[in-house]
Amino acid sequence: NNWQLDYNLHNRGDVYPTHGIGPICQVLNIHRGDRLKRLVAMDTKSVLGAEYWKKVKGEHKQGILEAMQKLPPREKEFIECKFFKDKKLREIADEFNISQSRISRIIQSGLDRIKKDLAKQGII
Repeated sequence: NNWQLDYNLHNRGDVYPTHGIGPICQVLNIHRGDRLKRLVAMDTKSVLGAEYWKKVKGEHKQGILEAMQKLPPREKEFIECKFFKDKKLREIADEFNISQSRISRIIQSGLDRIKKDLAKQGII
């Protein structure tokens, strides 16, 4: 019954494209008495999205697997769901009863740790 949720489930897009507008308005001295006539939200493909990950995963599989073994269990589990089982954030969120934004932050933390570990190994 929720058309907006259904649309975002099957299409790319940020559910909150204007989330950062408040701080920007403060810096630009746009306040409650003012108004924005037009606001355009734009989206670009992720630089380090799933396709890139699949390519890198193939090239550095052993180093990545070693780095993943050092991750906290939750980070490891979410990364496996996202990149090895190709689950969407919504699917992971529903499975673990955690918000998509929280899952995204946990995954990013794990990816940062993996990147740091791969740098220590001299792989990247």
